[in-house]
Order: sequence, then C-alpha cells, then structure tokens
Amino acid sequence: MSVYWFRLCLLAVLGVMGWASTAVGDSPSANAIRLTGVEVIGTQEKLNKKPGSGQILDEKTMALIQPLSVGEALRNVSGVYVRDEEGMGLRPNISIRGINGHRSVKVLLLEDGLPVSLAPYGENSAYYAPLVDRAARLEVLKGAGSILYGPQTVAGVVNYITHNPPLKETTTATLIGGTNGYMDLRADYGTTLDSTGVLVQALHKRGDGLRLGTPFNIYDFRSKVVLELKSDQELTLRAQYFAEDSKISYVGLTQAMYAENPNQNPAIHDNLYVERVGLSATHTHHQFFEGRLDTSFYGYVTKRDFWRQTYDRIATGSVSYECTSGNGNDNDSIFWKNANNGNNRSYKVVGLEPRFESGDFNGGAKLHYEFEDYKKLVGSAGNARTGTLSQDERRDTLATAVYAQNRYTLADNWAITLGLRIEAYRQVRQVLSATTSTANTTGTEIEWIPGLGTTYAVDADTTVFAGVHRGFAPPKFADALNGTNVIDQQLDAERSWNYEAGVRTSFADAAVNVTAFFYDYQNQIVNAAISSGITKANAGKTQNLGLEADIRKEWTLSPETKLYSSAVATYVDARQKKGVHEGKKLAYAPEYAGSVTTGIQHGAWDAALGMVYVGAMFSDDANTVSGSADGLVGEMSSHLVWNVSGRYSLDNMAFFATAKNILNTTYIASRLPEGIFPGAFQQIQVGMTVSL
Repeated sequence: MSVYWFRLCLLAVLGVMGWASTAVGDSPSANAIRLTGVEVIGTQEKLNKKPGSGQILDEKTMALIQPLSVGEALRNVSGVYVRDEEGMGLRPNISIRGINGHRSVKVLLLEDGLPVSLAPYGENSAYYAPLVDRAARLEVLKGAGSILYGPQTVAGVVNYITHNPPLKETTTATLIGGTNGYMDLRADYGTTLDSTGVLVQALHKRGDGLRLGTPFNIYDFRSKVVLELKSDQELTLRAQYFAEDSKISYVGLTQAMYAENPNQNPAIHDNLYVERVGLSATHTHHQFFEGRLDTSFYGYVTKRDFWRQTYDRIATGSVSYECTSGNGNDNDSIFWKNANNGNNRSYKVVGLEPRFESGDFNGGAKLHYEFEDYKKLVGSAGNARTGTLSQDERRDTLATAVYAQNRYTLADNWAITLGLRIEAYRQVRQVLSATTSTANTTGTEIEWIPGLGTTYAVDADTTVFAGVHRGFAPPKFADALNGTNVIDQQLDAERSWNYEAGVRTSFADAAVNVTAFFYDYQNQIVNAAISSGITKANAGKTQNLGLEADIRKEWTLSPETKLYSSAVATYVDARQKKGVHEGKKLAYAPEYAGSVTTGIQHGAWDAALGMVYVGAMFSDDANTVSGSADGLVGEMSSHLVWNVSGRYSLDNMAFFATAKNILNTTYIASRLPEGIFPGAFQQIQVGMTVSL
C-alpha cells in the first residue's frame, strides 16, 4: 500500500493549503451560517451557465408532495424513470434517459456532493441510499457538466442536499401515521451560538410494507456542526448512523400467484439488514486565491447482510420439495428448500477531495480507497441466520481522479465550456479458503473523460445549450474478476458518447426546459458464453435517443391565492444495436413517461393533485410479449397513478395528509430480480409538524 500513501500525501497538499490558511485572517463573526456542502447545480442562475440539462426539486416542492421515497420525488424530473420494487422505494432503481436503472448502477448518488454508494468503483448497487426525508432539496444534473463528478458519468448525478443548522434555537418534531402500519417519527434540534451552528436529527420509520409480510424498521441519526473559523471560512462536520431491518426478497410472484393475489409475499423468511456509520468534514475557504476551495474528507463503513431461502422453480405438477408459498398448491411453481444463503458483505470507504471554483473555472482532485469483505454462508434452515462459510473474499480498489472545466466567453451572449476528467483505478481480489489464498489484480486502468458544451443567451429569458461528453462506468468487482478461481475477465470500463441540445426559457411567467438527447453506448458488459471461466464480455452496443421537457407556471389569483402547475414528459427510443436482438428495445426503458401536478395555495392552505404515467415496457432483451408462467419475462403494460396531498400551516405547526395511488391501481412494476413485483398499492398518510 506504499503507492496509496504516497498519492495520499501528494493530494493532501492542495487541501492543506486551504486548511492552513485558518492561521491568519479576520476573527470569527456571528453572521449567518452560510450554505455548506458541495452543490452540483446550486441556483437557477448557475444552471443557465452549465453546458447541460438539470433540475432542482426545492424545499417547497418536497414539503408539499411528502414523497415516500427518492423515486417518488424524482418522477417529477424529466428524463428520469424509477422502477418500483418493494413498494417503499428503499432500494431505488433510477434510470436516466433509458440507461440501465437496476439498483441505480449507472447513476452517481451523492449527498452534499460526497459519495454514498456501498463502494462507488467496485459495487455501485444502491442497497443503501439516503432517506428522502432527510433531503432539503434534490439536484439532478445531466450532460457535459456532470464530468466534474465521478466515477459514474454515463447517465447523470443525483445530489441530496441536507439541511443546515438554523440561526435561531429550534426544536422540531414530526409525527406521521398511515395505512399498512406506517409510522414515521422525527425529531430535530438546531441552534447557532456565536460562530457555531449545530443540528441534531433523529428518525424512526417502520411499517408492515406495501405487500403482505414485508415489514421494515429504520433508524437514522445525524448531526451537522458548522464552525465559522473566520469571516471567510467554515468547517462543516457531519456524522451519521443508519440501521435498516427489512423483510424483503429477490423472489417475486409467478403469473398464477399474481392473478390469485398480487399482494402476497412468497419469501416469508428472507431478510435484509443494512447498517452504516459515516463521518465527513468539509473545510470551505471563500477567498482562496480569489475563488472558493472546498476540501472534503469522507469515510464510512456499511454492513449488508442478506439472507435468502433457497428454492427451485419447477414446472406445474412436478413437485419435488414442499411448497410453502402462496396458497400452498403446486401451481405456484416455487418450491422452497429447508436451507438458505447468507450473502453478507461489509464495505469500508475513505476519500479526500479538494474542489476549487473561481469565476468560470472548476477543478479538483480526488483520492479514494474502498474495501469489501465478501462472505457467503449456507444455512441449514429456511430461516437460519448463521451457517457454513462457502465463500470468503477480500476486494479492494484504489482510485485517483483529477478534473477541470472552464467556461470561455466568446461574446456577450455566447460561451463554450471545455472539461476533462481523468480516472485511474486498480482493483485487487483475494479469495480465501481454509488452506490456501490466491490473489489477482486487473492492473491499473486510466480513463480520459472529455466534455464540451456551449451556451447561447438569446435574450434575458432564453438560453440555448448543447454538449457532448464521454460516459464512463468502471466494471463491478463481480464482473471484472469472476469465480472462485479469480479469473480476470479482461473487461474494459463501459463507455458511451452522450450528446444533448436544448433550450431553457420563460414566457408568460412559465419556465420551460426542452432537451433532445442521443446516447451511443459502445461496450456494455453483457453475459457471454462460458469459455475457460469467462462469463462476461464488453459486447453490448445500444443507442438511446429521445426528447424530454418540463414546464412550471404560477398564477396569482388574489393576494392570498396562487395556482401553480408543473408537468414533465419524456420520450425515449432505446434499442440494441448489436447481436441476435439487434433492433429490439432495451428492457425497462419505457418509451413514454411523465407526470403532472396542479396545486392551489390559499392563505395557510396548500393542496395538490398529481398523476404519474409510465408507458409499456419489456423485461427482456428478446422483447417477449406474453407473460411467462414463472413471472420472469413478459411485457409490462402502461399504468397511470393518481396522488393527492394537502397541507395547513400555522406559525409553528403544520398539518398535512397525502394519499398515494388513490384509486389503488394494480399493475406490474417489475419482473426483476426474480419474478413479478406489483406496483405500490394505495397508501394514506396523515401527520403534523411542531416547531418550538
């Protein structure tokens, strides 16, 4: 690890420059605590200068819709489709512009600009994602501007912005109750004393789940301290503890089970436990060489234990094991064995990232290390929580990145933006057994990720933009180094060329954004014929083209009454361009999707009605239309879901209510991971917030 420490020392120099400057300068003041944390967009004014599309879901929008999950919130963003799975959105499946959305693997998830994935390079699957309850607002960035963030640059960036300490001492308590045993308790305390702001938050969320036998229990504790070191500097310290215990499973329903009762859960013994401890610190210097320097250190440990009962899918009538699912007849075709597997993993991530912004220049560097302890146990009963160790591995990744982007003004209303990101990483996998250990490394990979964009201000209200950038996604450990013999699959990182052009404008007090896009995905990792242990190859080629639009407008009907409306729409034609399924549509890429929300505010009252539409889509590369008996493949019909919400606010209290899927529409949301998963059923919530 000598190379690691050497690079750490080199990269730390830039960060130390900013920190060391706290030794001189003005004394701290008691001014308002500034906004802290790295933003990927920031304000609408900054978005207008970016060579790409983006959208901000502000605090007002988040408070009104009271989203159960980040997926529900992101359905208000054009170009984004979020596939439902267990109903509560605890594991988001975010797809941007038709790119593979399974476990959000091609989307970069950040919180205050810092990574949150289990292991951003080696295991990017979103088995953990921040609770949307803790986001003050959400930022979604697509296009050439996203190369400032990595390692994933294929689809886009979703950044959770958390709350800052209040200027005055404030205690806030929120209680929410709902159908299906839903309960949400939150308590926040914050204050600012002289030059120090403190925010402490506690959350407990539980419920029976939106399918029978899928209860969940979540605890989330957070703290944020903002220290004003000088008049132009702050130090932000963050800490988090998260724990989730959920009865969820990969096993969905067969076609017969879905027809009998779509609300049932066949996998009654499966269980997922996630525990996370995170610490981070960001030093911000607002006058560092006439610019702003943010130096962030982050570290977190995540434990993910997933116990799943073993089973066979057997043709109707050929019973070889006792069937314990559904109504107990052999038409279910799921036959459970008296055994299970514990897929138990823990991750350690640490990183250092200084980021500098001055005028039209943005740049920085990152040093990142991650470690995965992978264990698989075989239990002797369906509900066992211990067993015989069958697989034991150690996986680690060392990565560095440097990036820079500059906006050049060519005329009063025309500018171009040039950017480059360089990613370098090394992955090592070690397989352990009782008598031997083997090691294999993929070697060091270096990736150049350029971006080019332009903006043209037609007038004060209209900006035209266009851009192109390189999409990049490093191969997951499970793909790059395969099997117990640690076979190097000789995989390259996945790459694409992403193009977009659009316009941001406003007229008649309406804000309108329209963007056309084309993604040429060149070498996706796909399953390959097993040969000498090789099971994966860079053989996938796809193309995604489409159009996305959003519009927002507000009418003032009287001094106390406002009417507002927003709509987003997305068209995607995503197809395979190579292999036996050339010309077929990509799985889980609906051609049409959109949402409309209309609301009214009268004095202390707010009310809104919204609808979400998702078009038909396929679950497999062959575009199979008829649903298979096991539920794994088949077309999923379009569906339309209606939601309603209301809010009444007083000086220090607010009462609110929401009804999701008010018509209780039943539809197939997914056939992944293993069978039919119905969409979220009707959920009604009522709650209140008190601030003291």
